[in-house]
Amino acid sequence: MFHLPPGCDVNLAGAYSHAEDPTFHYQASDDGRTLILQVSRSPTEGGSAASTERTNADTSVVLSRSKNGFFGSTRAKGFTASGKPCAVDFPTEVVKCSERGFVIRTLSSMAFDETCLSHPNTERARPTDHRLLRDVTL
Repeated sequence: MFHLPPGCDVNLAGAYSHAEDPTFHYQASDDGRTLILQVSRSPTEGGSAASTERTNADTSVVLSRSKNGFFGSTRAKGFTASGKPCAVDFPTEVVKCSERGFVIRTLSSMAFDETCLSHPNTERARPTDHRLLRDVTL
């Protein structure tokens, strides 16, 4: 049976960074029912800010709280084998919350055809946890 993870009933609005890859940043808005994360990425060594912004401009996470859990999707841009851009939705859920941040679980990959119809890539699709830590300004 699903349930809202303990500690996830608080307002999660704020700035977060990915625990394992701090170049990924998340700006969260939270109205008590829906949590929306806008994703951005800091330029990596040798990369430009403009190319990074383009890569992540269309990436967002929308999650809804209910008595059955904290579920939604991650929307990102992917490309077909021929290079056609597609908006791809990955099933996503919040699995843990704490004062320091929260953990989202999503599939590691999705496959989609030339018409942008997506389906799980069963060979590589495994749920992956991502720990987001609240940015603290001193």
